[in-house]
Amino acid sequence: MQLFDFLPEEFLLTADIGSQRLSLLCAGGKGFHLH
Repeated sequence: MQLFDFLPEEFLLTADIGSQRLSLLCAGGKGFHLH
């Protein structure tokens, strides 16, 4: 957890958005596979 103290807030925001996009892509991919 201490690692995040050294990271800039902008990086954390970008990483959060990136992870959200990845989860959306994974969910979309699973949906396509289901169909």
